[in-house]
Amino acid sequence: MTGKIVQGIAEPVVYVVDGESAVRTSLSLLLASVGLTVKAFASAQEFLDHFHPDQPGCLLLEVRMPGMGGLEIQERLVREGAIIPILFISCHTDWSTVVRAMKHGAIDFLEKPFNHQQLVDLVQKAIRLDAHRRTGNRLQSEAMARLATLSEREREIADLLAAGLRSKEIATRLTLSIKTIETHRAHIMAKINIQSVAELVNLLWLSHGAGGSLPVHLSLVG
Repeated sequence: MTGKIVQGIAEPVVYVVDGESAVRTSLSLLLASVGLTVKAFASAQEFLDHFHPDQPGCLLLEVRMPGMGGLEIQERLVREGAIIPILFISCHTDWSTVVRAMKHGAIDFLEKPFNHQQLVDLVQKAIRLDAHRRTGNRLQSEAMARLATLSEREREIADLLAAGLRSKEIATRLTLSIKTIETHRAHIMAKINIQSVAELVNLLWLSHGAGGSLPVHLSLVG
């Protein structure tokens, strides 16, 4: 089940998965008191039956539960490519468990009983992180789709333009006329709806994941 839709965007949901009814109730009331939408589940399977990776939010996950434990849920979500941030909660914490959880991308690991304000702050931080990741993924997908409209030759020229080469240099490298390169350049700009090489560089950067870096052969020179 997903959260409410506001202007086409799903509200974030805080999923709580814990085998103890009292913990689920306490966490649900706490998070609801600060205006967050909460969905609580008593088991891994119950959560997995309701979870959809497109739903923004975060996951509060108990390590030890009957059947599939929290670490197993985390590893399954990672395998399936779900990007939801996970905060682990547990009564019993050992270093190897913490390391395993953090290695697979956990945001934090809290021992029960925990400070309520600290928990709320971490949940809000996780929701912001999720929104940032989803925006980055959306921008990357859009950039990749635009670049996919280019022919093989156009993409080759686009890469060389982004690497800082001028039309004359590209023409020499590809054994083509300057006029042909300029024609391809105009087609590239029109196809992907950009006005400058700077916009092209930004689009290529987004296609490789905003916040990352371009491959060496696409880095600007001089």
